[in-house]
Amino acid sequence: MSEFPTDASEGRHSTPELRRAEVLGNEEVAAALPKIAKVYIGAFAGEPWYEVSMCEDEKTPKRCEGGFSPLGIGQTCPHCDKVLTEAAYNQKDLVEHFIGVMKIRESAWYIEEVATDSEPTLALAAFAWKVKNEELVREKYKENPEAMQTFLDTVFVPGEEYVWLDEIFADRAIRAEGNLHNFKKAITGLVSKLGENKIAFRTINERLIAATLRDFPHATTVYRSPDVPDRRAIVVVDLATTPPDA
Repeated sequence: MSEFPTDASEGRHSTPELRRAEVLGNEEVAAALPKIAKVYIGAFAGEPWYEVSMCEDEKTPKRCEGGFSPLGIGQTCPHCDKVLTEAAYNQKDLVEHFIGVMKIRESAWYIEEVATDSEPTLALAAFAWKVKNEELVREKYKENPEAMQTFLDTVFVPGEEYVWLDEIFADRAIRAEGNLHNFKKAITGLVSKLGENKIAFRTINERLIAATLRDFPHATTVYRSPDVPDRRAIVVVDLATTPPDA
């Protein structure tokens, strides 16, 4: 799975009206997982990711970046000349994935709902869980584990637990801009819920990095290639270093 197809418009008030913005535990969010999965599918099908279908390439690594294609089912991939037959994600599998992580990880969600003509509608969701370096490498960096383990051990104390912001995604059909207007509330709420001071994530989304630096200018460190042995930057926010009035 990829990370953070969302919008970081600054200084703009989101429309429609925000009705709910809060951190939820696993039991509180369980009933909403099908809706969350639906928003996830739509979010990652759009820019900047365009993860619409699964790449059918038989080569390793696949020639479509990340193993996904922006083309629809039934179209022919220009990279491997194969007809695409499988969607990038489906709702049932995503719900099962989220439940699986929630069972083995101390985790939490942040959600935002906005007013619509019918009822409050999910506009954004973020999913975070506690992790140690070796666990993160095992789950997220199977292609280059040794290099990532060495890097992470220079950023975090080996054996230290911190919060990993695994996903954040928005329904831009519901709210086209301003989806990171409340990013600071999301981050501080998730960190507080999970009882840690540090939160980290990986991304290629420069707008997300800019929003983090905007909201946590004294607490954010951004690590990039070649220091990070990965195409995605690693962003670390240490709330223990945030000034009280920040």
